[in-house]
Amino acid sequence: MQQQNFLRSIPKELLRVPLRVALVVPFVVQISVAVGLTAFLSLKNGQKAVNEVATQLRNEVTIRIHQHVTDYIKIPQLVTQINANAVHIGQLSLKDAKSLERHLWHQMQLFKPLKPIAFASTQGEIHSVDRLKDGSLVIRKRDRSTGYNYYTYTTDNQGNIVRLLQVNQTFDPRTRPWYKNAVKAGKTTCTEIYSYFSSSGLAFSATQPLYDQTGTLLGVTNATLSLSQLSEFLHSLKIGRSGKTFVVEHSGELVATSTAEQPFILSDEGGKKTSKRLRAIASSDRITHLTIQYLQSKFGNFRNISSSRQLEFKIDQKRQFVQLMPFTADCGLNWLIIVVVPEADFMEHIEANTRTTMLLCLGSLILATAIGVITSHWITQPILCLSIASQEIANGKLDQTVRVEGIKELRVLAQAHNQMAAQLQDSFAGLLEANRQLEAEINERKQVEEQLRHNAFHDALTGLPNRAFFMESLKHTLQRAKRQKNYLFAVLFLDLDRFKVINDSLGHLQGDQFLIAIANRLEVCIRSTDIAARLGGDEFTILLDEIQNVSEAIKVAERIQQELTLPLELDGQEVFTTASIGIALSSTVDYDQPENLLRDADTAMYRAKALGKARYELFNQEMYTKALVRLQLENDLRRAIERHEFQLYYQPIVSLTNGRLIGFEALIRWQHPERGLISPTDFIPLVEETGMIVEVGYWTLYEACRQMQSWQVSHPTNSLEKISVNLSVKQFSQRDLIEHIGEILHSTGLDADSLMLEITESAIMENGDEANAALSEFRKMGIKLSIDDFGTGYSSLSRLHSFPISVLKIDRSFVSPIDANGKNLEIIETIITLAHKLGMDVTAEGVETKEQLAFLKKLNCEYGQGYFFSRPLEKAAAVALIVKNSQW
Repeated sequence: MQQQNFLRSIPKELLRVPLRVALVVPFVVQISVAVGLTAFLSLKNGQKAVNEVATQLRNEVTIRIHQHVTDYIKIPQLVTQINANAVHIGQLSLKDAKSLERHLWHQMQLFKPLKPIAFASTQGEIHSVDRLKDGSLVIRKRDRSTGYNYYTYTTDNQGNIVRLLQVNQTFDPRTRPWYKNAVKAGKTTCTEIYSYFSSSGLAFSATQPLYDQTGTLLGVTNATLSLSQLSEFLHSLKIGRSGKTFVVEHSGELVATSTAEQPFILSDEGGKKTSKRLRAIASSDRITHLTIQYLQSKFGNFRNISSSRQLEFKIDQKRQFVQLMPFTADCGLNWLIIVVVPEADFMEHIEANTRTTMLLCLGSLILATAIGVITSHWITQPILCLSIASQEIANGKLDQTVRVEGIKELRVLAQAHNQMAAQLQDSFAGLLEANRQLEAEINERKQVEEQLRHNAFHDALTGLPNRAFFMESLKHTLQRAKRQKNYLFAVLFLDLDRFKVINDSLGHLQGDQFLIAIANRLEVCIRSTDIAARLGGDEFTILLDEIQNVSEAIKVAERIQQELTLPLELDGQEVFTTASIGIALSSTVDYDQPENLLRDADTAMYRAKALGKARYELFNQEMYTKALVRLQLENDLRRAIERHEFQLYYQPIVSLTNGRLIGFEALIRWQHPERGLISPTDFIPLVEETGMIVEVGYWTLYEACRQMQSWQVSHPTNSLEKISVNLSVKQFSQRDLIEHIGEILHSTGLDADSLMLEITESAIMENGDEANAALSEFRKMGIKLSIDDFGTGYSSLSRLHSFPISVLKIDRSFVSPIDANGKNLEIIETIITLAHKLGMDVTAEGVETKEQLAFLKKLNCEYGQGYFFSRPLEKAAAVALIVKNSQW
């Protein structure tokens, strides 16, 4: 009826157009619409692509520049610290000029961006190595041998002085900014950016004052970094066709730029060349100048830009994409990285392709119109004949035949027309059969759609609702609770306590059957109005709808636990399980999101697991507070290393043969800025869980090796043989562990035979052949190996002797209970005998009394640790113990 009304609304003249027009005009209209849409979508998608590419390019380039600058400016600080450490530990003498100059010469060979590296004394003496513009190295010095004039010498490729190049009679290092800043600060510091006198470029220096043991100033060590290579790096980046990037200070002065422009201005005043910093607003580069002008008008001051920003502005009515990223450093640098990419760099090809596409479409339209006119004539002539014959059939003359030549389809149509009269009755019968089949197909499709809908919201294994269904139901229930004041509901979060054991022991097929049985039991424990769902794995949730009070939720939890105590029979074997259940009530917190309710039920479930499993726990605000505290602790942990909050304590290791101190075990502690000293038991599990144990472990290893090397140099007469450091399971499984430890030993200068790595039994046994290979590599390097907490884990004695272990460490749980009745004596004696049979030494932990010490000596135990000797000590207390040289 609607179609008839629509046709009546159309003028009859339009409905009576010839077939030729009806064939051609719609075809032409479709082509025209296609052309227009193609051009429109091409331009629109091109613009969208430009925005996305420009955003990605700006982000990638800015991040790359930020990383490069970060690494670049760390070089002088690193070199300054290395040189200061070398002087402090006596590896480098300020009085040995030749050794000092050779040391600096080799550092300049290693650190190409530096120019120069220097040591200056309080008497005005200075020894430095500098790099000329041609890249050659020169030695500059001012001391008694030069008559306190500043001499510059050329060097050969071995660092030897060749000839005198220049003499400066007025130079005094004590007047230089880097010297003054270091003395004034009294610690490691950095200068402001300045023009270096020996080269036409910008630089800044990292400096550190040197003091003797009495606190008297010896001088200043300095490493100067040339900033010219930053501009070269920016120039090497490809940012579109004409993009620019530059770095400015908060003061607005240029630091580096990708253009050929220098970030400083040279002038000749009175015959003396001087340089002045170039402000970015005064840049001769038009894009740089206009960009800075735009940023100043928008932000007023660069210090107001505290986070990365993406902006757009126009130059000559053309869009420019701008990326801003602040850069700060510990040494006081505050820069702003700016990347500018013109939109025109991306649009040229897109606009050209759009014009080409439109021309091709227009040509196709003209060609298609011509073909349509010819084809319409070819088609309409036979159709006219068929129309006349059909009219005759409509009048009852079924014997009408038509002869058609030409188009194959029209010939077939004519044949069908000729057979129509004879087959009219059969056609009606066939139509009825087709209608029946169509109805059957529709019904079948509806069933398939229902099945698909069911599969989308139900778990394929158990048939329970899945996460999507549960969250949608929880959302509607939460909305209902918002509308009805006294409406109460609860969410239960279940986790099976022994599913992994069952899955591993019986196999995944039986594990699936087990989950199906659990799902069936859960459905028995709830009402028809409630919803039980499987989130995944062995986790299930239950939505208890419209309950009266919390006791109803508790009864359901108890009913479930009671039901799960009954044995399940899987493949003829009885299986038992329990569940930890967390309960979250809708009235506990003013919930806005269903995810928060599920989160709190999950938190309560984990609380139940922590309290011993096979129980339920109600969520409360205290749990949420503890979760927030744990999250805050994790966030603080991620910043603890960079804030230098970790400290190492050192517990003495004593030789039970002669009673003397032979080394220490390094133990990490966390000095939290607000919570004070935090015990490892409070943060090490979280470090391991989050994966930060690898980074923290390497830091511990580096600090321990560095400290032991320092002690061995400072106290050569003491018998310090080894520093013992624990390796976690995750560290031990790292592929680059051996290379990383080798680098630490190399950088700290500690001999490999002074390092003892402590590894747990489980770490060795779980890694199998890979563990044996790694341990063998350690032994080849000279590192000693110890099995930590021996006796508390599991070991295959048949394989223990195949590992290259030097020491077995008896856990304190065996040593501490030793009393007059001889408790644990047989176990300790067995472990010591086993170790000696396997050619290993033994260290006993937890020695607290004279009786324990006497017993261990009697069993020929080689080493001991414990409060009887000393608690873990801070560095200063450990040094005092070394100096005291006690004997127990």
